[in-house]
Amino acid sequence: MEYQNNKTNYNFFDTMENKNDEYLVFFNNHTHFFIIPNTNKRETPKYSVIDRQLFDRHGERLINIELKIRTKHINFYNGIFIEPKKWNALKTDYQENGIIPLYINFFQTHDNVIIFDLRQYFDKNITPENEYVNIKNKGYERIDKKELRYKLPQRNGIFYEFDQEQQKYIRKW
Repeated sequence: MEYQNNKTNYNFFDTMENKNDEYLVFFNNHTHFFIIPNTNKRETPKYSVIDRQLFDRHGERLINIELKIRTKHINFYNGIFIEPKKWNALKTDYQENGIIPLYINFFQTHDNVIIFDLRQYFDKNITPENEYVNIKNKGYERIDKKELRYKLPQRNGIFYEFDQEQQKYIRKW
C-alpha cells in the first residue's frame, strides 16, 4: 500500500476498534477479569484516548483500558510502545480519580495477550525509556517519522497464551 499524507482510512479505525472489543470480550469471557455490562457498546466515545472503562470482576474498582493489536508475535518486539498522549491520559485519571490504568496488547489474534498495570510506573513517578520511531500509520495512510513513544519492557507485563485444548488462558510470565 502506498502511503499518502492527505487520506484518512476510517474503515481501518472502525475495524481495529471492533477487533479490540472482540478480543477483549473473548479474553474476558475466559478470565472474568472485568464486568462488561454491554459487549456491543463502549463506555467511552468512539476513537477516544481511553478505549474502555470497566469495573473489576467484583464491581468495586473502575479500570481504564487502552487496547492495542500488534501484527507480529510478542517475541518479535524489543519492548512494547505506548503513545505519550495515551500514557498521560491514563496517568491523569489514575492520579486524579484513582481509576486503575491498564494497557492491553493482543498479538495477531486474541490468543496472545500482555497486560501492563501502569500503576507500577505511576506510583513511583517513573516514565519509561523514550524512543523515537517511524510509525506506519495505516489509519491516516502515511508514515509518521520520529514519533515519540514510551517503551515498556515485556518483563513488566503479564503475558497470557490461550490454550485451545483447555479453552483457557495460561499465564506464561
